[in-house]
Amino acid sequence: MLWTIANSAAEPSSGVRPEPELFGCEAGAFTGAVRERSGRVSAAESGTLFLDEIGDLPPSLQVKILHLLQERRYEPLGEVASRTADVRIVAATNRDLKSLVDCGAFRPVLNYRVNVIRMVMPPLRDRPCEVPLSTVRRCGFGAASRSADHGRTGTQLARAWVRRKPKRSMLR
Repeated sequence: MLWTIANSAAEPSSGVRPEPELFGCEAGAFTGAVRERSGRVSAAESGTLFLDEIGDLPPSLQVKILHLLQERRYEPLGEVASRTADVRIVAATNRDLKSLVDCGAFRPVLNYRVNVIRMVMPPLRDRPCEVPLSTVRRCGFGAASRSADHGRTGTQLARAWVRRKPKRSMLR
């Protein structure tokens, strides 16, 4: 598989356990693990693993991700032997990792490892020219709303809508 996506912000209360989701598990490794399961790391073998919201990783999982990055090895939950991994890691977060390192919530070495190539992406409201036509259609800024808004096109309406959104909101 070329890309495998893992949501690092998955909370245990949502029913998704982050460690078996990433690394896999043996049957009986925890309550509810009725069968062996391969994780996202093994699914991304010879490809790319995208870790979304890496800034929200719990400290216990940060250690395991760091081990994966440094040693190219990981241990599925409940297994004794470690496995090798040939994966490229791409990580994203909306949080400032440097401030998380300063307050002790994020490991400095992991920050160093994931900041090899850093890209800062401004919010979509700051780049209204990039609002795609599909967003215009999905948000309902089509021909029907054009006549009600003095002939402005759907793209113009969508750009105005993005500019009006509060700073902390997200467009997906």
